[in-house]
Amino acid sequence: MRQNNALYKERRKNLQQSLSTWTARDTIFLCAALESHSGRFVQDSTFYYFTGLTEPGAVLCIEGDGAERLFVPRYNGVRAQWVSYEVTSNDSPALYGFDAIAYQGDFVGGYSVYPFVNQNMYRDLIAYVVDRVGLQGSVYVSGTP
Repeated sequence: MRQNNALYKERRKNLQQSLSTWTARDTIFLCAALESHSGRFVQDSTFYYFTGLTEPGAVLCIEGDGAERLFVPRYNGVRAQWVSYEVTSNDSPALYGFDAIAYQGDFVGGYSVYPFVNQNMYRDLIAYVVDRVGLQGSVYVSGTP
């Protein structure tokens, strides 16, 4: 769970203000690290700095008007058996300092999510990205692929 939502919220606000041409059409995408087959999971440092989350595979989208939506993988229940906590769309976004939490798409076929899989696992996130890019604003992306 989160320790200091206000700190992370302030960091995200400062990030937006640091972009000199920031408009309502723009979007920042902060991407969490993905789990590897071997070794211990280490979160992307930029994603952690702005969110405080250690959730693998998550994507935080910050819209030009300041709205913040977290997209998380939809696990099939297998992962919950092995981790102490996972973020789901049933969680209150206010617990994390966001406006909304949504699933990225269809169920993940196992314990973790990988970048090169059936695009239906990312269906809702892809639709969101297409919608934001269609506004013809700037898109800023940070994180590990």
